[in-house]
Amino acid sequence: MEEVVATRRGGPEVLELRTRELVRDLRKALVRVTAAGVGSADREMLFGRFYAQPEFPFVSGYDLVGTVVGGALAGKLVAAMPRGGSWATEVQVDPRQLVVLPDGTDPAKAVALITDGVTAWRMVHRVATVRAGQTVLVHGASGGVGRLLVQLARQAGASVVGTASAGRLTEVEALGAVALDYRKPVQLDADVVFDHIGGRHLVDSYRMLKPGGTLVSYGSKADGDASGSPLRPFLVIIARLLGWEARRLTGLGRGRKTRLFNVKFDAAFPADLNAVLRADLDVPVTEYRLDDAKTALADFLDRRVTGKAVLVP
Repeated sequence: MEEVVATRRGGPEVLELRTRELVRDLRKALVRVTAAGVGSADREMLFGRFYAQPEFPFVSGYDLVGTVVGGALAGKLVAAMPRGGSWATEVQVDPRQLVVLPDGTDPAKAVALITDGVTAWRMVHRVATVRAGQTVLVHGASGGVGRLLVQLARQAGASVVGTASAGRLTEVEALGAVALDYRKPVQLDADVVFDHIGGRHLVDSYRMLKPGGTLVSYGSKADGDASGSPLRPFLVIIARLLGWEARRLTGLGRGRKTRLFNVKFDAAFPADLNAVLRADLDVPVTEYRLDDAKTALADFLDRRVTGKAVLVP
């Protein structure tokens, strides 16, 4: 089997394509990988900033789509979110964490919706419960999760405002949102704000909430390359959210709610993933060969990818 190994902390230059013999773990299903995603979790792992940081060397890759080899699911196209190890030709996965995909599913599109899609779906429909007539602010609206949040919120009947870099505002407008340059001050009264940046930016997001509104924090890009513990940015976020929740519970927060979200595989995950697949979302992907993982990561880091970067072994 072949796999892309992160040999040490760093960018694309630390990646190596290696060949090794697969040692079967018969407790797990063997999946021949068809598509593997490249995302923000991979970036954080490679720079040693992931909250559950693996030790170097390791194989990155948060999610995958592939075909099961042998066993009861032999020949089935499945999705999985192993949170590591997907940048390979073959991966062994706990069979309880496999989602069988419908016939005719596009593997590249499906892998773009495993982590990002279920994250967006749950935040819109379960965490913030976006409703028709609301105003929703999506930061990073041209990104992998952001563009899905825009579309799902609009499908729910909300008016959406999305921030992005100046060069990608037209992409956000094409999704049906009002597009704003993130480098310019944003003045808005929003029912819901989705924030993936954290840091001081989270304070600005909270201030834009209407009474009774909801702020959902689902990441921390602001301190992504900082020194110190990778957990520190998240501890700061948690402290702020707890403070705001205390204000709400004591009647001082004007009913504004704050939530921290991190996607996980659970009993509802298969249904949520299939709901996202049926949602008819615009999901552009850029495909790269497994042996071109360095280019895929470089393009992702330099924001040259529209939608999702996908490795195709």
